[in-house]
Amino acid sequence: MGWLHLTVPGTPQQNGLAERMNRTQLERLRCIRLNAGLPKGFWGELVTTAAYLINRSPSQAMNMKTPMEVWTRVKPDSNHLRVIGSVVYAHMSQDKLDARSHKCILLGYPEGVKGYMLWKLEVGSSRILVSKDVEFQEEVLYKHVVGTNIEESMRPEQIQEKVLIEMESINVCGNLEVDGVGVNSEHEAGISDQKIEVWQRPPASGNRESGDGRCEAVTDDG
Repeated sequence: MGWLHLTVPGTPQQNGLAERMNRTQLERLRCIRLNAGLPKGFWGELVTTAAYLINRSPSQAMNMKTPMEVWTRVKPDSNHLRVIGSVVYAHMSQDKLDARSHKCILLGYPEGVKGYMLWKLEVGSSRILVSKDVEFQEEVLYKHVVGTNIEESMRPEQIQEKVLIEMESINVCGNLEVDGVGVNSEHEAGISDQKIEVWQRPPASGNRESGDGRCEAVTDDG
């Protein structure tokens, strides 16, 4: 029969080893999240990934050996490690006319599976998937794809809906006319820092095509 050691509430110093490991894991999680620009909604997947990396990283307390090597007496392979939060294209077997890959974000490494845990950016029934047939684009991170104006408290499902709405809001056919001047982009209009919203209307009172082929937005006053 072993001894059961209990700690006094509010005294983490009595459980120093576990508390220090919790701090190490949290620091790894924070670095991964901020580097990739991932929202806090992914904390569950990232804390698992942080533990996975810690178990495969050299430790001074173990004479520069990894915890996995000390536990199993086998040096772990690190050739499969990639940049967390980077863009990944997962190859899928779908209909002949559908795309052959999904654009995803790398979240980590599932336990017991030789593959990668991904978050699919495209709309679909399942957004979290595991795949081993992938192509990495490690120089492009999550923050480069969706920008940095995503609310930190949003869940992944809400983030995807917000990104799709913002993409649709600037999907305008042809050229825009701002203050009577035809422009081809937000930068030429001098409104690169502003958000353009396009409201869909019926063809009779909505956008109309001008004589020179430009798409003009019709206001309430004509």
